[in-house]
Amino acid sequence: MTNQIPFERVYFTYKRFGGGATMGCFQPLIACRKLGIPATAIDFRHIEHDSSRIKNSAIFLMKVLPSQKSINRLKNNGNILVAYPGDGAQDGLINYFRNIASLDGVIVGSTAFENILDSKRKARSTFLTRVIPANHDYFLDSSKFEKQREASFKLYFGGSRNPRGPTQGDLGLSEDFNYAEGYFHSLKYMFNNMKNASSEELEKYATEVAAAGKCETLEGLITSEENPSKYSCHYAVRAPWISNYHTQWNTKTGGKVSTAAASGANIITSLDPSVRELIDESYPYSIDTETEDFKNNYKIICSDMVEYARKTFNTKVWRDGLKMLEKVKERTTTERITLDYIDFMKDIWETNKGEV
Repeated sequence: MTNQIPFERVYFTYKRFGGGATMGCFQPLIACRKLGIPATAIDFRHIEHDSSRIKNSAIFLMKVLPSQKSINRLKNNGNILVAYPGDGAQDGLINYFRNIASLDGVIVGSTAFENILDSKRKARSTFLTRVIPANHDYFLDSSKFEKQREASFKLYFGGSRNPRGPTQGDLGLSEDFNYAEGYFHSLKYMFNNMKNASSEELEKYATEVAAAGKCETLEGLITSEENPSKYSCHYAVRAPWISNYHTQWNTKTGGKVSTAAASGANIITSLDPSVRELIDESYPYSIDTETEDFKNNYKIICSDMVEYARKTFNTKVWRDGLKMLEKVKERTTTERITLDYIDFMKDIWETNKGEV
């Protein structure tokens, strides 16, 4: 399959080589290879160092906030720049975007944050904004372990905890719930073993080894107990009043909901602004954590919801929840989200062309 693009190439760029780089750059790169879209995943500092050769292309900034000087230099070569700020602190992001010029686009995870950015911008900040949800992991497969999920109620919490407070979806999570915990970092082989590898070596691993099912580390992870698709119910509850999480309430992406959907599982979840882009109060295991009642009684409310999920396991309520998340799964595939990025870049390109 091929897709026509008006620019020469898409550069998925990052600065910190971590989960954001692997999920936000190398997984879209795999999708682009399947879709026939010329693309590169590369450290942004390499582009800054050799900016003269990057021309007439679309540059995707994964949690990269370039200086005005860098933006100007890249823009002079006929490129467009689209930022994906991720889940940074809201005030810092607002300050950056309202004072930067010549940036073409900003992708956000929620309408709430989009509205805030648009209301705070200055005249010089002419970028377009678009809400695009977080993609789920390319290597998750809900068809695996389906019988295991249907056999019994098993609760799962995935992710890395914050020692400063329960801001990673673990609010109200109790040892009494008898849950499993894991972190499904599908491209962790890159993270652990290839930090000093060249861009070409990293791309080759992602597209020709991992995506082809030839990485023993990844295949081992898929069959391990850390695979979220082995569990029938996930858990991700946050609230804006926990610790300093209010600074990320509008910027955080809804990755845990899309992960549950891709795993074929239900999820006990708060209705964060990004989560509301995918589901609403009609989802049977959602919790509105912005109420005063929840703030005063969150432990009881979370415990009651876990018990409700156990009691309704494999009932019509349960199946209705799975049907809702099936739509989320379809909406958040890496290919679908990558095409959303490309469509946004195309729109920007055509807009800029019309202004010349």
